[in-house]
Amino acid sequence: MLQQTIRTVLALSQLAARCDADDVRSDLTDEAAVLVDIVISTPSGERLTDSLTAWCRRTGDWLQRLRSTPDIDQPALLRAQEKVLRLLASAEVRPPQKPGPRRMISPRPVATDEEPNSTQGRVLSWLRENPGTRTRALIANFAGELSDRTVKRSLTKLVGLGLVTRRETEDGGVRYEVAER
Repeated sequence: MLQQTIRTVLALSQLAARCDADDVRSDLTDEAAVLVDIVISTPSGERLTDSLTAWCRRTGDWLQRLRSTPDIDQPALLRAQEKVLRLLASAEVRPPQKPGPRRMISPRPVATDEEPNSTQGRVLSWLRENPGTRTRALIANFAGELSDRTVKRSLTKLVGLGLVTRRETEDGGVRYEVAER
């Protein structure tokens, strides 16, 4: 599965390099970074499979919507879609497991007792004041204070905690807002 993940990240990166629209290019690199973050930061194989499957489906749907965008290199887009589908297929193949008690898997992130750290708190505060913000606007706001990866990791963690929602727009972009409680 690791080789397929690397191939998928490369295909998304190649598509981003050939894309003329800055916002789509930024979103493509964000998605590649989220994929790497899922694979690196997930210790449990089962949780990895669930997270990876959700990412593949969400990203595959988004790439499908990009097919109507004129600024996209169509052959590179098709390669990226193929790699995402192959990764999804490899993620859904699970080794046989011993029968045991069934667990209910929530389709949405479930908030835990875990509190955001100070960096995540700063990102959360900024999102409260600026709802519907794109990733690149957040990165620009914290330029010189936080690295791009730190901002992206903070967003991923806040979404996982259920404190922030990630919303895809019709133009293929991604926007973040503080979740309603």
